[in-house]
Amino acid sequence: MIKNNIVLTLLISLFFFGCSSLATRYRSDIDQGTFPADKKVEKTFFLIGDAGDAELGASTIGLELFHNYLNTQKTDSTFAIFLGDNIYPTGMPEKDSKFRPLAENHLDAQINVAKSFKGSTIFIPGNHDWYNQGLKNVEREKKYIEGALDHKNIWKPKVGCPISSIDISKRIQLIIVDSQWYLTRWDDHPTINDDCDQIKTREQFFLEIEGELKKNQDKTIVFALHHPLFTNGVHGGQYAATKHLYPSQSSLPLPVLGSLATQIRTSGGVSSQDKQNKRYQEMSDRIATLARASAAPRIIFASGHEHTLQYIVNESIRQIVSGSGSKQSYATLSNDGLFSYGGMGFARLDIMKDGSSWVRYFGFENGKEKLLFTHEAI
Repeated sequence: MIKNNIVLTLLISLFFFGCSSLATRYRSDIDQGTFPADKKVEKTFFLIGDAGDAELGASTIGLELFHNYLNTQKTDSTFAIFLGDNIYPTGMPEKDSKFRPLAENHLDAQINVAKSFKGSTIFIPGNHDWYNQGLKNVEREKKYIEGALDHKNIWKPKVGCPISSIDISKRIQLIIVDSQWYLTRWDDHPTINDDCDQIKTREQFFLEIEGELKKNQDKTIVFALHHPLFTNGVHGGQYAATKHLYPSQSSLPLPVLGSLATQIRTSGGVSSQDKQNKRYQEMSDRIATLARASAAPRIIFASGHEHTLQYIVNESIRQIVSGSGSKQSYATLSNDGLFSYGGMGFARLDIMKDGSSWVRYFGFENGKEKLLFTHEAI
C-alpha cells in the first residue's frame, strides 16, 4: 500500500508539473522584438502590484528591483502605479491596533520608492486593502500615504467611487477602476456608495466605462485595475504540482485530497477573488465586451492580483499582469499567454509619440536582475 501511494504521488507530480511553475515561459511562435530606441517616448508607466508584504523594517526583492530601476530614470514624464494589495493581509487598521505598525511598515517600503521617484505616483486599491472594514480601511490607507508623501492627489479612484479617468495628454488616457468595489458583497457595506454622486449601481458603472471608452476612442487608453480580466495564474485556475500534493502547505503530502481541493476551487468559483467566480466573471466579461465593442483600438489593461508577471493577448484584449512586488506564485501560458514568470519583478509600458506601445518585464534569472520579455503591445 505504501509503495502504491508513492507511485501515485509521483504520477500526479509528473502530470501536474508541466501545468504551471515559477519558470519563465514564452510562447514559441512569438518573436519578442527589440525595443525601438530610435522612437520618441511620450509617456512611460511603471507597473507593480501586490507589494504590501515587506518584512518588518525591510523592503522586498521586487520593490528593491523597482526602486533601483526608477532611480535610473531622469525624466518626469513617467508614472509609477502601485496596482493594489498595498497592505497584507487586512489593510490599514486603526491607529491603536496592534497590527498598525506592520501595516505602516508595508506601506513605508512602497512610499520610500515613491519619495525618490521623479515622476508621478498613483496608488490604487486591491482586495486586501479593503479587508476587513471595507472603505474605512481604504480611507485610512489613503490618508497615510497622502501624509507621508505630502500629496493630495495620489490615490485613485476617489474612495467610495469605482472609476477615475485622467487626461494624461492629448493622445493618452488613464482609466483607473477599483475592481474590489464591484466584487465585494454590498450587503456587508450598506454605505458603500454614499460618497459617490455619479455611480450608485453596477450597471451605472458599466455605462460610465462605456462612455469613457467612446469619449477617448482616438487615444491610447491605459486601463488599470487590481483584478485582471485574463490570467493564467492561480486565480485563473492554474496550479503547480505542490498545490495538488500539499494543499495545506504542510509537510504531509495529500495528493488526492489536494487535487480535489484545487478542482473544487477551479470549478466552483467559491472565492470572489478567483476568475471562476460568477461575479468576477461577470465583471471581466462585461469590461472585455465593452472594450472590444468600442471604437478605441488602442486599449491596454494593467493589473496585479496574481503574484506573477504575465502578458496575455485574448483576441483584441491586451492584458499586463504585474503583481509580484512582494510575493511570487505560479503561472503558465495556456492558450492566450505570450509570457509568464512566477518570480518577483515589474512591468514597464512605453507609449510612443507615433501611437505605438511597447511593454517590457524585469525580474531575476539565476539571481541576477534581467530584462525578461519585450513585446510591441500596439
